[in-house]
Amino acid sequence: MSVTDKSLQGAEGIPPNLLNKIQTSIKFVGVMASTIKHMTIVSFVPDDDLQGKCRVAQSWGKSLLEHIGVTVRVEGESPEWGCLHVANHRSYIDIIVILAYCPAVFLAKAGVQDWPIIGPAARLAGTVFVKRDQKDSRAAARETMTEQLKLGNSITVFPEGTTVAPPGADPLRPGAFYSAAEAGRPVVPLAIEYPRESDAWVNNETAGDHFFRVFNRPVEVVLRIGEPIRSDDGQELRDKAQAWIDEQLAELHEELHK
Repeated sequence: MSVTDKSLQGAEGIPPNLLNKIQTSIKFVGVMASTIKHMTIVSFVPDDDLQGKCRVAQSWGKSLLEHIGVTVRVEGESPEWGCLHVANHRSYIDIIVILAYCPAVFLAKAGVQDWPIIGPAARLAGTVFVKRDQKDSRAAARETMTEQLKLGNSITVFPEGTTVAPPGADPLRPGAFYSAAEAGRPVVPLAIEYPRESDAWVNNETAGDHFFRVFNRPVEVVLRIGEPIRSDDGQELRDKAQAWIDEQLAELHEELHK
């Protein structure tokens, strides 16, 4: 039983809808408190110690999962430091799950910088922001990715470029794969799926509306971690990652949504 459930034991007479809102609001407060705490911790980590920042981010991710009531089934081994993680994208929840189990610096859309508290926390954790509609920004982000991979750091990207509703994945954009090939670093594909398809964050729903819709009950996530893929050909890396992710999502869809 979660802290939220314990704190509301014996709350007879409260309408179910109001009770759900109260429980979800308590979870949101927990998210903000955990984020502020970890922002403080990571601010003491030197800017050039990205692995150290990612260890703090991993602790933050696990704390957030506990606060919002997310259970993760992990299949596969957490990648070693120094590779490119590529994942399909269902929701912002994916970010928290990967933070907790596959520590890395994230490539994120520029709009995340404007999110209350989360944006500053992401900046402190070394996130690389990109304006996907601006060619110069994309080029700068790719250059930064290549540089960080050459330095031996881990990077996580969602090459679809946006969240995509189940069951499949959109075509993966190739830029990050060419960075991995140029840096001589392996690509680790990740497949993320939710037993409840409505947990996806799509159709221009606001993050706030999604949070209060989804987190008034427990959430389950499956994270499959693939074997490292190595090649000096960016297109080959992209094609193999796409094939693996497509295959895993098809299997998960059949398993979870029979």
